[in-house]
Amino acid sequence: MAALITIEHPAVGASYSHDVYGVYRYDTYGRGTVLAGQERRSAVDFFDSLEDARAVYPRAEWNGEGWTGYVARPLVDPAAGTWAAVEEPWDDHEDYDD
Repeated sequence: MAALITIEHPAVGASYSHDVYGVYRYDTYGRGTVLAGQERRSAVDFFDSLEDARAVYPRAEWNGEGWTGYVARPLVDPAAGTWAAVEEPWDDHEDYDD
C-alpha cells in the first residue's frame, strides 16, 4: 500500500479527540513488526483551519467535515479468551486463603 495523506476533522485517535484538522498518513506496517501487513495510521500534523492544513499539505485527501479514519480496535483478540475463561476460580483454589 502506497502512503496516503488525509486531512480529517475532528482529529480523533485512541486517546484523544480535538476540534482541529488532523493530517494523517496511512500505510502498512513493515515486515519486521508483529503487525506486518496491517494498516497503520499515523498523526503527522494538526491545524486550526482547513485552509492552513491545505496550504502545507495541498495534495492531501479531504473527505469532508466529520470524517475520520479512526477505527476503535480491541486491545485483545476476543478469540484469545479472557480472564473469565479461567477453568478454576480463585476462591476454589487450594492456595487461596480467606
